[in-house]
Amino acid sequence: MWYLLYTTILLTSVVFLPIPDAFGLPKQAVFIILGFSLIGIGLMNTNTKALTLKNKWLALIFIYVVLHSFGYYFFTPLIKTKEQVIGFSMNAQLATLTIILSLLIIQCLVEWTDDLKKWVVTGKFLCWLGFAFSIYAIIQWLGLDQIFHGDLRWVDNASPTNDGAEMHFVRYRMVTFLGNKRETACFIAMLSPMALMFKGLKYKIIYGVMCLTIVLTASGSSCFALIIGFLLYLLLTRRWKVFLGGVLSMPLIGWGVLKAYPNFFNFYGKGGLWKNVFMGSIPRFFVGHGIGTFPLLKYKVVSGAYEMVAINADFELLQLLSDGGLILLVLAMGYVVTLYRRVILEFLSSSSMLLIGYTVGLTTFLILTIGASPLHFPALLLIGVCYVASLEAQLEGGHYA
Repeated sequence: MWYLLYTTILLTSVVFLPIPDAFGLPKQAVFIILGFSLIGIGLMNTNTKALTLKNKWLALIFIYVVLHSFGYYFFTPLIKTKEQVIGFSMNAQLATLTIILSLLIIQCLVEWTDDLKKWVVTGKFLCWLGFAFSIYAIIQWLGLDQIFHGDLRWVDNASPTNDGAEMHFVRYRMVTFLGNKRETACFIAMLSPMALMFKGLKYKIIYGVMCLTIVLTASGSSCFALIIGFLLYLLLTRRWKVFLGGVLSMPLIGWGVLKAYPNFFNFYGKGGLWKNVFMGSIPRFFVGHGIGTFPLLKYKVVSGAYEMVAINADFELLQLLSDGGLILLVLAMGYVVTLYRRVILEFLSSSSMLLIGYTVGLTTFLILTIGASPLHFPALLLIGVCYVASLEAQLEGGHYA
């Protein structure tokens, strides 16, 4: 089962097809197909389960998503009318399926964790995956890429100037296998804490290469998540002097970055988008417009002289509010808060580098929900699912550590 997990992570990260949605749809397909295969293999396991995941917040999210998507937005229109409604769409059902599958994968991974050493191996796998993506991104930055180049004529995220593949794959570069350099930066940033868990010069080099790659992408949200993650690592490992020095130097670093790159922390017109999303959520404030319906609402994002339809809000809390309403937002935040409360209690009693590494990893993931959409990109989502499952396994089965 664990080998299938690693295969799923790898394929969800690298699969693409020469079609208009080259990097999105193929990865979504891999996530759904191999994800449910992972659940199926777990059902065939004849060994006794080491743990049993019991969490009321996850249970309530599961029940609410099923009732909300299938009960209200799927079957109700079939019974009442034949007219098309906004929540009744393939995109909505695919988003619902993704949420349900993510919860099932968390349960599967937790309950079949018979030894926390499996999460040590998983951490090393993720560490080397991040290193490989970093090397490839640097190769692209140098203009030496032999896979995605200016001669290609299929683009899934073309610039508004519509200069075709040359604009996308050459000017923006560093797209790796994720199709966008921002997603590349987010992916590497959330994998970087895995390198902090292990001793040895090679892991320090790996972490350094990841940091360099993220800086080269000039992704403000990823750089911020990287810095906060590293400071949290210093705090949890009780390196007080270095932690204090890092905190005090942050204003100076921020000033220097803004002087060199005035638009470094520019969210490219997302401020206006976020305002419109919030105002658009008010009429259906408690139950939302329907899970997965955000692209159908056709919010506009303005960046300079260009206006585009927003596929995601790039602010996951707002998109949760828009899709599932206040109820889903409260359930999701309730789970995160209680998870961190349990992590803190576990850390105070018996901290370990495994706990620290995955806590920093999940924190980095959550920071990236502001300014990016990790819940809506399968490669990023699956990493977050692994972080949650590992923490749940450690909190439920600390005696394995």
